[in-house]
Amino acid sequence: GDETVAPAGGLVDFVNQQLRHAWTDNEIEPSAPASDEEWVRRVYLDLCGRIPALAEVRSFLEDKGARKRIVLVDTLLGDADYVRNFTTIWTNYSIGRATPRRVSRVGMEKFYREAFAKNRPWNEVVVDLVTASGHYEENGAVNYTLAQMQNQDEGVQLTAMTARLFLGLQVQCTQCHNHPFNKWQQNQFWEYNSFFRQVRKIDHRRLDPVSGRQVDDYSEVVWQDFSGPVYYEKRSGLMEVAFPRFAGHDVDPGADTDRRSEFGKLLTAAAEGEAPHIAQAMVNRMWAHFFGYGFTRPVDDMGPHNPVSHPELLDRLSREFVASGYDIQQLIRTICATEAYGLGSQYSGRNVSD
Repeated sequence: GDETVAPAGGLVDFVNQQLRHAWTDNEIEPSAPASDEEWVRRVYLDLCGRIPALAEVRSFLEDKGARKRIVLVDTLLGDADYVRNFTTIWTNYSIGRATPRRVSRVGMEKFYREAFAKNRPWNEVVVDLVTASGHYEENGAVNYTLAQMQNQDEGVQLTAMTARLFLGLQVQCTQCHNHPFNKWQQNQFWEYNSFFRQVRKIDHRRLDPVSGRQVDDYSEVVWQDFSGPVYYEKRSGLMEVAFPRFAGHDVDPGADTDRRSEFGKLLTAAAEGEAPHIAQAMVNRMWAHFFGYGFTRPVDDMGPHNPVSHPELLDRLSREFVASGYDIQQLIRTICATEAYGLGSQYSGRNVSD
């Protein structure tokens, strides 16, 4: 209907043009366009995590409207199955497929279900996840932090996972040494880590009146006092210090600073002329979700050592994502409206070697 929110035509044209240039430059002939039958199955699997019912397929095939694909994408974005599918995907990313001890999958799913149902801005969702405190079911976002705190590792796993999942950066290899292939230094890992040193988890127990024994009750994330530098050891045995620093911004290391809150504010900061890492990482993940490949392989290892396949395209999509207010549904509409998403999955004689 007329209510449908169409993707930005200029952006879709830009994506199509960039990909066509890449095909020409690499002497690749694209596959033929997908049939309606193939496309409708694909879009239900990608958005809703299921194949369409027979009635849904028939309804789509019988529709002769020129905009029926755009309309269907918009309809599915309002469907409970879309919310359920992306809730499952991001819950698994955040806490794993097997729920760790003292982590509430129910709480984590409740948080993501609300985020995707309300189409909350992605930057706000991530800030909630990295700054959350409280009871693991009353504030479901804390389960992300709890899942990374299975060991008393001074926030090392939490640092590495946050960088990978939300920034697309694998900084964990700089925990012990400088990066072998780029300019990332060991201190970068510990600068990130110093933002997560004010985090502590408390596991509460209660008396089971039937057995008379203490049993697990609930877990929570609380603030703990931490100020000053983080100390880390270089391979030479020399002790160094790192202070909270992100994207070129230094944060006051004093006792009055809530470091995770400051980290949340800096997530949308970017180097001059670049979209923030948080935007690039999400665009890359979403592209990989719909096409099977991101602009980098693996999708969570972006950096100077791992060049982006289509840098202008990733940059433009990331900037538009920021300009839209980190609107996930608008990003999905754009991807699904591209010529590439509408191509068939069968090889032709001219592209089988790609």
